[in-house]
Amino acid sequence: MKKIKVLHVGYSDNKGGAAIALQRTHNMCQEMGLDSRKLVAFGQDKKRGAFQTYLSTRSRVRQKLNNLINKVVLKACDTPAGIGIIPSRLHVEINSTDVDIVHLHWLGGGFMSLNDIKKINKPVVWTMHDMWIVSGMKHVIRLNEFYSSVGSKNEGFVEKKINKFLVRMKQDIPNIYLICPSSWMYNLCDKSINCRKKFLIPNPIDSNKWKPVLSAKKTSAKITIGYVSVGGRNSPWYKGFLYLEKVKKALDSKNLNVEFVVIGGKYENSSKGRSFLGNLSEDHLIAALSGMDIVVHPSLVDNLPNVVVESMSVGTPVVAFNVGGISDIVSHKVDGYLSKCCDVDDMVKGIEWSLCNLDILKENARKKIENEFDSVVVSGRLLSAYQEVLLDF
Repeated sequence: MKKIKVLHVGYSDNKGGAAIALQRTHNMCQEMGLDSRKLVAFGQDKKRGAFQTYLSTRSRVRQKLNNLINKVVLKACDTPAGIGIIPSRLHVEINSTDVDIVHLHWLGGGFMSLNDIKKINKPVVWTMHDMWIVSGMKHVIRLNEFYSSVGSKNEGFVEKKINKFLVRMKQDIPNIYLICPSSWMYNLCDKSINCRKKFLIPNPIDSNKWKPVLSAKKTSAKITIGYVSVGGRNSPWYKGFLYLEKVKKALDSKNLNVEFVVIGGKYENSSKGRSFLGNLSEDHLIAALSGMDIVVHPSLVDNLPNVVVESMSVGTPVVAFNVGGISDIVSHKVDGYLSKCCDVDDMVKGIEWSLCNLDILKENARKKIENEFDSVVVSGRLLSAYQEVLLDF
């Protein structure tokens, strides 16, 4: 059988959840014998197959222009947003390759325009890392706003017009095959975008690497609860840090010996039962997650968050709001706890219940990731999707 050649295209391979998912998918493709390559603007991987050539002056100017447009036009947006109309001519580079499939990932930062995508003359697989593919400008939309209108009440006349224009542009892109990491995202695209086919395939993780670190086991009686977000305490509203503070206050009132460990953002000195570790390397993150009793994930909108998969892979159960695609990962009272969205009392209840059932939750959490999210399992589903795309195109 001919070896499939796939080109993964994205803004980065190391900055943010979508970038990490791109890198893991690329690694998985190489491990299963595909000719997998990358085309990214910002990356660290210097191994074979990485076309990291877009750190050029032209690319930086395009990024600054994109940021300027976003600042002027999207000033009312309280979530990440992008217009995606600045030409990059990346389609010329892509069409000149001999790849069989172009696998798009996160294309923000002015990296690639919608018109560039329309001009790709090869089958295009696009992973829905966030809501931008099915919305106008926004990468994240409040759940009660989605489908109620193209925009929201906070947007001005110009923004609403741009939203409608972008939705039409996305619906007109031909030959798109969507990969939805969660069933929530799979259902979202039903009413929002035309595609030839869609597949429900989670982002992979190497559970042989992301496994419990025995040396990280706790030595004190203090209950450690983790919160992980790139921005730490300065994360955007939809990451739910505000609710973490409310949960901590509620637990403190119960006189529990709890320390909250915040990973992401800037390192800060510990104070009042909180530690801020800043951003950690992968190995240090594995060790940190392994040493926690529970990870709390109070996101208000989410797809298939890496941190939930990573935490469970090292055997640390997760208590999360039941939003987006999180229920694809966490099974309520089987390997974690799903709280009602924005219900602090229910999240506190979930933490207390989980602390009473840690041993079985830890065992089940690890098994869940090994059986459903490990790269060995996911690779077969992705390969089948690629083969189906090539037959259909």
